[in-house]
Amino acid sequence: MKSPYDAIVEVMRNNLDKQSENQRNNFNNIDKYMIWIVGFSSGAVALIVSNLTSFNKIFPHQLIKLLLFLLFISILCGILFRYLLYKYQMQYQNREMFVYGAFSDMDVMSVDAESIEAENDIYKILNALKIDFDVDFMYMAKDYKDAPEAIKIGTLNFLKERHKQLSIATKESLQSGLDYILDTYAKAYGMSKDEFQKQMSGGNLQKLHLYRKLTNIAFWLSCGSFLVVVILLAIYY
Repeated sequence: MKSPYDAIVEVMRNNLDKQSENQRNNFNNIDKYMIWIVGFSSGAVALIVSNLTSFNKIFPHQLIKLLLFLLFISILCGILFRYLLYKYQMQYQNREMFVYGAFSDMDVMSVDAESIEAENDIYKILNALKIDFDVDFMYMAKDYKDAPEAIKIGTLNFLKERHKQLSIATKESLQSGLDYILDTYAKAYGMSKDEFQKQMSGGNLQKLHLYRKLTNIAFWLSCGSFLVVVILLAIYY
């Protein structure tokens, strides 16, 4: 039977692909909807401009100016929406990569293992080696109890040093992996490693929220302007 923690993590891990797929579908659907709005608005502008004389006979001149203004707002906000949605998607994908890594079911050595320098219980030291680095020295506990004091001290020092070396090695391995990723992505996208690292930094979480807010504003301004045009035409026609 799984612990509540393991159960929750497994459920989240199993739902990641579905959530990612749903999010991509949502992005695609909202983008298609905005294409229709911009398309209708552009068509309406072209229709009014090409038949301005006829429209002046039906609608007041000031109303036509208002309609064209609203349609231009709808088109401009629609274009801005698509750009902001693209920027939001880029930020969202960065966060998605982080979430996938956090819920990965790979067995990875600990990179933030606690120091055991002050620990003198051999079983706690052996457990730390097993849990943190999947290294099994349990056989050394077999003869430890009856060993001379000097042997005990030597054994403890050996195990502590081994834990320390593995801790350093895993941190170096992590840094090497991160450097390789930064270097590869920086070369692929034509930017320096510092620029790419800044783009992937935690500060971009603020950009994620900013782009989401701006995208919502642009969406509702575009749709709202087009809807007002439809309502005015229905009233004055």
